[in-house]
Amino acid sequence: MSKNKDLNLKIAQNVRKYRNLKGISHEELEELTGLNYETIVQIETGKLKEVSIQDIETIAETLDVSIDEIIGENEYK
Repeated sequence: MSKNKDLNLKIAQNVRKYRNLKGISHEELEELTGLNYETIVQIETGKLKEVSIQDIETIAETLDVSIDEIIGENEYK
């Protein structure tokens, strides 16, 4: 599996995990972030080929977690 695919899957898992921990639906995340519903779903399923750092930052801020927690970097420290 490519590094990009691995990263996308890690982002997908973490966005879903933190969204669920906060009790936020896809629709609520769309409203809070201003991101398109389909974009959010594609990020969470790992189907979006490249997730922009701006989208990651927006989601992280909305979920009150760090970018490292979204991309899984905290697991390696």
